[in-house]
Amino acid sequence: MKKKIHLAASIAMYSLAILLMGYYFALEFNKNFTMLPGNRVGVLLFICLFMYFGGRMLSKYAVGNKEKIYRINLFIWFILYIILLSTLTLFDSYFHRNILNFFNWSSEIFKNYTTHSLNLVPFSTISYYIINFAGGSISYPIFWFNIVGNLAALTPFAFFLPMLFKKQENFKNFAAAILMIVISIELLQFITLSGTCDIDDVILNSAGAYIVFGILHIKPIKTLIRNIFLPGCSE
Repeated sequence: MKKKIHLAASIAMYSLAILLMGYYFALEFNKNFTMLPGNRVGVLLFICLFMYFGGRMLSKYAVGNKEKIYRINLFIWFILYIILLSTLTLFDSYFHRNILNFFNWSSEIFKNYTTHSLNLVPFSTISYYIINFAGGSISYPIFWFNIVGNLAALTPFAFFLPMLFKKQENFKNFAAAILMIVISIELLQFITLSGTCDIDDVILNSAGAYIVFGILHIKPIKTLIRNIFLPGCSE
């Protein structure tokens, strides 16, 4: 009887997650509607939350496959994060990003992009925002999005990569993977003339991911994370 209850609860949780996922993508691809970044993250967090509890209930019904259930959940969350990251960095009209600019390429547009949206001088953009924020000429939200936002943007990789790929538990492997991911994003933005291509984004994105990687690998924290997301599973 208990197993049937767990199965029913799991189906209900996953059904809610699927409905929310449908809602998310319906709004995401609606040209007449713009989802704010915070709203996107909020909806995705609820999807993950429903899936998490659905997975816990399902693991009690299918005891022998619980590790597989948890890992499938993690993989789906990872894919959702990749979609969110791709949207925010390449397609998001809220941040004036449009990958389709690539098809409207012209020497004038390219010149304008390299003049206003390309920075290859390390710490130039970071110091600009810090100095102007301290002087009061840049508002808190702008500073938050450009400095703190860039620090936080790739931190989920510090959770997902080591949990999903054994080799990524090694910091050298993780550091190399993050560096390649960040550089790839910046190159895509440059090639498609979408957003900005900035060496300081590489610095901030990488630094944020490395810091969180270090925090999540503190032994008590690592154990807690595994107990929450991979309970009872072997390392």
